Amino acid sequence: SWYQVRLRGVRGTASTSDIALDRITVSTANTAVATTSATTKNRRLSYQLVPSSRLYMGLHTSGSPFSVYVRPSTTYLPASVCGGSPGCTTPQTQSASAETTLTITLNDIYGNSRSAVAAVDGSIPNTLYNSKHEDGIVCYLESDTDPNMRLYGFVSFVSGSQYQVTFVPSGLDQTATQRT
Repeated sequence: SWYQVRLRGVRGTASTSDIALDRITVSTANTAVATTSATTKNRRLSYQLVPSSRLYMGLHTSGSPFSVYVRPSTTYLPASVCGGSPGCTTPQTQSASAETTLTITLNDIYGNSRSAVAAVDGSIPNTLYNSKHEDGIVCYLESDTDPNMRLYGFVSFVSGSQYQVTFVPSGLDQTATQRT
């Protein structure tokens, strides 16, 4: 799939669009152009199509504001406990048959909150979010028997600086008996 990015500028100023998912930054200047009729027209900013595969990196959390460690809950295996140290720094392995779903909650350790702002897309009112947040987080489960086999999950925004992803471990590999 493709995401359509539309850039708009104000006459004589620069317009910058920061696609936070992969830090794809596109800048353009929308300057006035004089015509023979002594009127002024703005240059048109064309649409840019960015393939969705360019909007995330598989190892996005490496070097990002997120430090995430996941282990199964000691009292309820279908749940998980997330966080940094203490206690979550060692990967835990458990049987795939012991749980049907694994829910992971992530918090931005820098406390960057994602807050809504009123915006207008063309003539249509729209709710957008400020740029002080991290998007495009990619989480995955890795097979204990084959590190090249991974099950990726879509991370969704919950509120503030909190994100969440849910996996169905059985979707990783029907033959392996262990999941990390």
